[in-house]
Amino acid sequence: MKTIIEPFRIKSVEPIRMTTPRQRRQYLRQAGYNLFRIPAAHVIIDLLTDSGTGAMSSEQWAGVMRGDESYAGSASFLRLRKEVRDLTGFQHFVPTHQGRAAERILMTLVAGEGKTIIMASSEIDELITVCDRILVLSDRKLVRSFERSDFSEQDILAAAFSEFTASIENQSTSDSRVALPQR
Repeated sequence: MKTIIEPFRIKSVEPIRMTTPRQRRQYLRQAGYNLFRIPAAHVIIDLLTDSGTGAMSSEQWAGVMRGDESYAGSASFLRLRKEVRDLTGFQHFVPTHQGRAAERILMTLVAGEGKTIIMASSEIDELITVCDRILVLSDRKLVRSFERSDFSEQDILAAAFSEFTASIENQSTSDSRVALPQR
């Protein structure tokens, strides 16, 4: 007989507070439709990141316990360096704790006058800092183009969520206590 349970034990349990669809729409409006401004306590399932924010395996917890906090020559770094060299053949690499940090390092090395780099990001502050031009696309169509002189977090978010906010406005026209972002 085939079982439908997961083939592992969860090592960490955290209670979550359930929210209603109406509450979730309200949290989105209050945050100006910027997911980074919604408190984590209001989030039931976090699909925003792939940075490993879920439950950790026993091997991951063991790695935390084995971790070496030294700034130079730590045993964990030496193991990482050996694995990177064995897998890639690269003699030098810069370990980063997240993809965005790695992107920032890479962009400073390869970006320059006359070069085009296409970057997909939900980090508006990062885009405003790094980019000379931002294109907002929806359903494979250009919604709006912004040049550096036109960058405004509110305008970029309004363009990015214009179709979504329109559908939310239609669903909640009776709830006039919450203001939607200006377009």
